[in-house]
Amino acid sequence: MPEISEVRIMSDFINQVAGRTENFVGISKNPEHKSKTNLHLPFESFQLRADARGKELRLKFISLDFNYEEAETRIMTFTMGMSGNWNYSKDLFSIPKHTHLTIVDCNGGVLGMHDVRRFARWDWRSWNPERGHDPVQETELFKKDILENLMKDRIFQKPIFEVMMNQKYFNGVGNYLRAEILGRIDLDPRLSAENYITRAGEQFFNITEKVIVESYILGGGQFKDWYNQADLEKKKSKEFQAWMQFYFNKERCEPIKDKQDRNFWIDKKWINDK
Repeated sequence: MPEISEVRIMSDFINQVAGRTENFVGISKNPEHKSKTNLHLPFESFQLRADARGKELRLKFISLDFNYEEAETRIMTFTMGMSGNWNYSKDLFSIPKHTHLTIVDCNGGVLGMHDVRRFARWDWRSWNPERGHDPVQETELFKKDILENLMKDRIFQKPIFEVMMNQKYFNGVGNYLRAEILGRIDLDPRLSAENYITRAGEQFFNITEKVIVESYILGGGQFKDWYNQADLEKKKSKEFQAWMQFYFNKERCEPIKDKQDRNFWIDKKWINDK
């Protein structure tokens, strides 16, 4: 957490802030954060554009310094860790606690990246080539990559509920999404990924995309360390909690541990069938 839906929601939020702002004038880091990334920009005034791919968020810094050439740009990409999120403050004096990266606009407002657990990271780079395709925005490439490697990569001999956390193939899928995706397919999620995907066929990819899109539309998960800035007062959290059928549903499911000691919420019918 945050997963693909939440990261995309963050990029939307940043673009909304940038759309209301004429320009930004500086970027800095909280000295308490251990990041060693040099935040120097070769221009003094810039605009921002954000996009998301799986669990990564990318910021494009676009120079507004006057010249007759194509605008100079720099790319910074973030992984949001367990609790990374974005906020906007009217001035430097109202920045929320645990804000570790700040981008100041020309009116004194501050776009901030805050992270209670401090696992979020950023660097001057584009997408991580070791992460797979985005299951929603790059659907056909996502599907092609899995099908081409289904019988080649030994990872697919492991249970599907473990493989779905592998970011090489399932970029953006985390704990709650794997529970909701696999729970909606009528197959035992302890089957090998190769067996499971082969038996599920097109349904596997359709439900994966459908569940992710639904979670995004509902405003993403509203959990202990993450919330949607745009929906703090719109009660979307209740809609999202009602949408979840399997994750942390103690009446319907039981938690089992994966190899990383994370709980996977499995429908009790699969336990009782054994």
